[in-house]
Amino acid sequence: MFDLLRNLFLNRWLFVVEYSSLTLAGLFSISGFAGPSPVQAPFFIEKAADQEDWRFFMRAPPAWRASLWEHYSSQGKGLKDWHWTWRLGWIKACKTEQTPWCKKLANDALKDPALVVRAAAVQALGQGFEGTENSEIIKALADTYSREENLRKGQPLFIQEYILFSLRQIGGTTASGLAESLAKRNAKTRLYWSKLNLP
Repeated sequence: MFDLLRNLFLNRWLFVVEYSSLTLAGLFSISGFAGPSPVQAPFFIEKAADQEDWRFFMRAPPAWRASLWEHYSSQGKGLKDWHWTWRLGWIKACKTEQTPWCKKLANDALKDPALVVRAAAVQALGQGFEGTENSEIIKALADTYSREENLRKGQPLFIQEYILFSLRQIGGTTASGLAESLAKRNAKTRLYWSKLNLP
């Protein structure tokens, strides 16, 4: 038991030292940001992100995260291979990043096993494509609206309201007409849509 505790302590200590030291080789520096290179970042992607890792990840510049994604992609790791807390982090980061791989990431996350990740993807797409009238994203959101995993006993969850809001953000007659048609299927979503469109 003592050996186990000692090893756990040493592993965590080495993790913190590697993570926080700015004198280690392989530092990544961009636009005033300094930290371990994406290749050396000591993340355990299959496990839940702890607060320290989460803060570091969310503060890192887009170029750092892009390099991190490329690093794991080169190993055959996709979004599904990350713990849901990390998947949520990727989607939240993509809300403010206009990159092709972010678009694919958010699109793929619409089918994520975790509802909270799917909901974040809906928000990211609405924000990322605001005012674009993008037909591909409109269709993806509409298809997501009625999927069985987004319903409970046939009734909508909160993600439907997120979808209606995102469709309104994306804009255009196609998105608006589709959102209105979807909202009419349920009294709660119909009321939500009508409130969204109050003058």
